[in-house]
Amino acid sequence: MHNQVYRIPAIAKKLDISRNTVYKYVKKTLDEMVEWTASTMTRRKKFDGHKELILHWLR
Repeated sequence: MHNQVYRIPAIAKKLDISRNTVYKYVKKTLDEMVEWTASTMTRRKKFDGHKELILHWLR
């Protein structure tokens, strides 16, 4: 969106996020964004180790 001549406040409003967040993302290089996106896909959750036990309780 930034490359399409949208201003930062317009991007923030459209995506419903903070302008500061938009500025942070705009400053990142393509390689940094690819690395960040990949890291969000592999994050572990606190309950991952207890998932089966919790599902057993719920059943």
